Amino acid sequence: MSVLMDSCAVMRGPKCGVEVRLREKAPQLLDIDGDSCHHIHNAVRQLCKPFDYHVEGLLGDLHNDFKWSSDLRERLEEICFFLGVKYTAPERFVSHHWLSCYDVGISTSRTMDAYPVFYYGLLNKENKSVYLATVMQIYHKLEVSPEVRENIRNIHQKLQEKRKTLSKDGIDWKMRIVKKLFFLRPQTTSTLQFYLAVLPVFKHYILIFEMKEPKIHKLYDKQADIITEFFSYFIRPELLQDVCPKK
Repeated sequence: MSVLMDSCAVMRGPKCGVEVRLREKAPQLLDIDGDSCHHIHNAVRQLCKPFDYHVEGLLGDLHNDFKWSSDLRERLEEICFFLGVKYTAPERFVSHHWLSCYDVGISTSRTMDAYPVFYYGLLNKENKSVYLATVMQIYHKLEVSPEVRENIRNIHQKLQEKRKTLSKDGIDWKMRIVKKLFFLRPQTTSTLQFYLAVLPVFKHYILIFEMKEPKIHKLYDKQADIITEFFSYFIRPELLQDVCPKK
């Protein structure tokens, strides 16, 4: 008999979970394991844990900041157009969805240059002088012409009018985003790039698991590939050649 179940307490509770009851009826069962996709998700959570939810928190804040404001979304879309960046509305990060951080991170990385330019328009004069260098660096990187910069400056003026109507909580919310986009920008970009480089190793396994066609015969080999590829980031590849999964 084979049992595949979710790894939640209801199913695997120590007193009345499905696993306990199955063993009462069929004590000869040797092993009952949980959903391997949940194991992968939990492993990724542990991998990302040392980064203190830095990127995940930013993804959630960006989505919530634009979710209920159509005028802010329009301003962001205009800035993306002037910068030559493909616009997509900030997606929702859901911590319990499998590798949601990777899925949302892909679209966020594509528009990462547009966010500092946008939020620069919501800063006060003191912070603008501090973070001007970051915006100018993006302009030089994307080869933004003086004419386009003037158009963006007009958008910043509209954002300044918007700032006057914000509550204190709204300003504090945006300053939390600004901190990660400007002051902690090296940490934000490096952590996001680490996620986008490493997490596809695990994402590929989940995609195989979720296919309509039966792929059970491939899951064991894929698990071995995940372990080998992941360790290759930390161990010289030649030491992993011809090493069995058990070893």
